[in-house]
Amino acid sequence: MTRMFSIFLLSAISFVSPAIADEDLLRVENTEVIALDSGHGHEIVGVAHSTTDEMISAATLTFNLYDRSGAKVGEARANGNHIEPGVPWRFRALFSESSVTSYRLVNIRAF
Repeated sequence: MTRMFSIFLLSAISFVSPAIADEDLLRVENTEVIALDSGHGHEIVGVAHSTTDEMISAATLTFNLYDRSGAKVGEARANGNHIEPGVPWRFRALFSESSVTSYRLVNIRAF
């Protein structure tokens, strides 16, 4: 019964397209929310691609998390280092808030 509820919850969480990107060095795509194997939390997973032909030393993706009413209930962040041009970065942004029904990429910081 718990697993069925978890699957339903994940299918109800939606992604809202990014409002703005602080830097145009990374393109983020294919995001989704998955439950952790431990059953204690979730993570936003996806792929980011460098849009430059130089290595990105460090990057942070920040996602706002929202509940059913649209209130912000938290944030999730993914950090990466030494992101090479032409090599996809498969990121993970962990969160434990149980009331999350949607998320939005609100900031990309890269240098």
